[in-house]
Amino acid sequence: MSEYENISKLLDVLSTCFSFPDKSFWTDELFDIIDILSKDFDIKCSASPLRPNLKELQAEYTRLFINTGVGKIVAPYASVYLDDIGLLCQEGLDEAISFYRKAGLYPLPSSEPQDHIMHELSFLARLIEKNNWELLCEFLNHHLMKWFPSFYSRLLEAKPICFYEQVAKITNLILSQAREEVCK
Repeated sequence: MSEYENISKLLDVLSTCFSFPDKSFWTDELFDIIDILSKDFDIKCSASPLRPNLKELQAEYTRLFINTGVGKIVAPYASVYLDDIGLLCQEGLDEAISFYRKAGLYPLPSSEPQDHIMHELSFLARLIEKNNWELLCEFLNHHLMKWFPSFYSRLLEAKPICFYEQVAKITNLILSQAREEVCK
């Protein structure tokens, strides 16, 4: 298995981590992968490193990404960051769909708009599988990395539980590395 195949699989894992926690996807293996990567990347948590149960994870996902009682939600959608007034399903969504179509990967029906971080990470994984480096760099440079840094900052400012802090930091490192290594 090549290094890039591993990155593709890792992007799929991270994509899952940014989806709503459901018992069919959220397994001990998923937590183990995040723990191992956190050790490999020397990622420390500011929150308690205790592993949450499914209900705690769902509550934290809701607090961070859907509805927070206090402060701003950490919108996981490109359009919120790329639209001048922060509206959902605007420019960022159109851009994401345009990239998917360019790759011949038409968006599948989903309960989440196609500019959700989970879809965009999965899209990067598909581009790696197809060895489509040119489009991968274009997508990173002209779309994902235009909004991901703001999302990442907001997520850390929200003081998430350790799991989401780890996922955010791993995602940031992987995206930065991919951009640096592939998009020279």
